[in-house]
Amino acid sequence: MRAWTLTGLIVAFLFVDAIGKLIPLAPYVEGTQKVGYDVALIRPLGLLLAIPTLLHVIPRTQFFGAVLLTAYFGGAVATHLLTGSSPWFPIAFGVIL
Repeated sequence: MRAWTLTGLIVAFLFVDAIGKLIPLAPYVEGTQKVGYDVALIRPLGLLLAIPTLLHVIPRTQFFGAVLLTAYFGGAVATHLLTGSSPWFPIAFGVIL
């Protein structure tokens, strides 16, 4: 039961994050510019997060979704390392997921 609770919390957070990128809310635009990415990448990044998260929720495709989310978190870790910020948040999400 605890595993489903943790997964549910992480999936909820990831969906909120994906929606914020798909809508492009101001904090997402500012954050994207701050790390040096082009603002035009916000929506594609939102899709690259929403699709694997949705796949992870579906039992038949859960493993594939987890693999794709691991790749997404790898990119997040690389971005954090390149900008000099702490990469522990995406690492923790990957481990918990």
